[in-house]
Amino acid sequence: FRVGLADSIEVAIVPGLMARLRREAPGVALRLRPLNQPTILDDLDVGALDLGIGVFGHGQGHHKRRPLYSDRFLFLFNPALLRFQRPISLENYLSVPHVLTSLGDDAHGAVDEALAKLKLKRTVALVTPGFLAVPFVVARAPLMTTMPLRLARYFAEAFQLATSPAPVELPSLAVSLIWHGSFDDDPGHIWLRQTISAVAVEVAHNL
Repeated sequence: FRVGLADSIEVAIVPGLMARLRREAPGVALRLRPLNQPTILDDLDVGALDLGIGVFGHGQGHHKRRPLYSDRFLFLFNPALLRFQRPISLENYLSVPHVLTSLGDDAHGAVDEALAKLKLKRTVALVTPGFLAVPFVVARAPLMTTMPLRLARYFAEAFQLATSPAPVELPSLAVSLIWHGSFDDDPGHIWLRQTISAVAVEVAHNL
């Protein structure tokens, strides 16, 4: 099966999914591809992907969707380099540069939209398309980043970093499956959707 998903969701879903597949269906293999939001619907339409997992806008009538779980944001930083009291105040949050994970060309994300409502801005020192390098950067430099809760907690434990809730109101992330309606009744596709949904329940319980 070919699945498109962001690396933040890959960390949350794929370890549990592969453990389940090796127990229940060892003959099944997955081919993961980075999720490209502008082309995801076209990739499903032409059969380049069997499934997408992510935060999606509205598709067309033949695109089917199943909610998986809701996530929220946490801030991540190195407490040895940034000696902030937690929860971090808005003043402290704006006092240091940030790392932004974005597939877009501009240095603008959900945090910047929330700050704009307060007529505030942050300084973005680094924009990167993925989360993999971010904890290494934050561990070495006095920077802060914002990422989904489960990923932030994982990196905090692995890299001895600290997390803090947002000092501004940020939207929750509604993670869902999306697929082409022609696969609705395909037995293998149904099985995969059900399996991913079962793993997502475990993820949701750990949020």
